[in-house]
Amino acid sequence: MTMRTILLAISCCTLPLDASAFDINGTWKYDRSLDPLQIVASPNPPASPYLQIVDNAIWVNESCAGNAKQEKLHYSEAFQLLLKNGFNEQKLKNFLNSEISFELGPKAGYFKSDVGSPKCGDDYRRLLVQGDTLLVPVGGVVLRAYRRTGSEPGTPKLSIPIAEGHQFSQLPYDALAFSKLCVANITDYSGTPRATSKCAPVYYPYVAESGNRNMLAQLIGNNNYEKRGAQKAADYTPPFSNNLHPVYTVLPPMKDVVVVHVEDLEPRNGAREVMSGVFLSIRDGKVVDQINATCVMNENFICMAGETKQYQLQSTGKFRRF
Repeated sequence: MTMRTILLAISCCTLPLDASAFDINGTWKYDRSLDPLQIVASPNPPASPYLQIVDNAIWVNESCAGNAKQEKLHYSEAFQLLLKNGFNEQKLKNFLNSEISFELGPKAGYFKSDVGSPKCGDDYRRLLVQGDTLLVPVGGVVLRAYRRTGSEPGTPKLSIPIAEGHQFSQLPYDALAFSKLCVANITDYSGTPRATSKCAPVYYPYVAESGNRNMLAQLIGNNNYEKRGAQKAADYTPPFSNNLHPVYTVLPPMKDVVVVHVEDLEPRNGAREVMSGVFLSIRDGKVVDQINATCVMNENFICMAGETKQYQLQSTGKFRRF
């Protein structure tokens, strides 16, 4: 057998890894649990209904994060318990296709990760993706199905004049996750912040510059953060007057109210303190309110500190404190 024949034989039996087809990046929302063997009466939902992935880095919460790598799927390794219970690959293919229209095989991508420590509480060490569906095998017999947010039928294409020219970052918005998953892509070798699309679709960070005529950038760059209660903002506010460039992300609007998260990622010069991140609410072309606390903005525009509700956005643009 010639070397050419050997190579052709190998190529015909090895599935290509198409990175574009097997994209796991995005925000995923828990949909349902599947029990092929029907031995778990009520499968427990995950502790967190969301997971977010940026450049194959997974974030569930501070104690539950890590990295995923695409690999070839070996059924006997990924689904050992199902196989031991007589549920072979063809049976699982039929089951998944019937339940959630998921085609196990060449059209599905398989990833392994290091996310599954005791602190995590849940197991995300194996992930399968096809289009806008993500499957996470848990405990060997249960599969949790997630849907990519924004892919649901009837999802509105939101538009608001002051946010024109901006892509919306995704909810829930966790500033700590943003720091861990995205900030390294924003600052260049000198530490100067630059807008980037490398964190998409979860985050679309922008940099406000004084020469930019964009109304949203002007509001952010001329806002008096200290007056509104931001910590360590004395040398920062207003940024444009101090030749500084706020990094901001725009969240999906609630009716005619836009919420942006603003970060101080400028290199420290001398004794200047770094301002803590804040949420701004903007309505009718004006900054209405500001949250200075560290909290996670969820899909209902409630800012959470763990399980505790701290603030909720009102239709007026004001944040109501609980």
